[in-house]
Amino acid sequence: HLTQSVVSGNNATNALGGGIFSQGTLTVTDTSISGNSASQGGGITQQGGMMTLTNSAIHGNTASLSTTGGVVMGGTATVGLI
Repeated sequence: HLTQSVVSGNNATNALGGGIFSQGTLTVTDTSISGNSASQGGGITQQGGMMTLTNSAIHGNTASLSTTGGVVMGGTATVGLI
């Protein structure tokens, strides 16, 4: 659970989820996720499980192998936006 946090300036070279990689339950509240990079899912990669984003910003992330700079959802992942 991330609350009132900043996730910035991370790099997952040749991997997924530069800022955050999650395979379970992820709850993000009042958090900024920016300036991260990865091959896919520069900001967040959610592989299965449930991701809930509340009052958070995902911006300025990049992906070198796709257009998924912000968020990649895989497997049976679901998302709730509040």
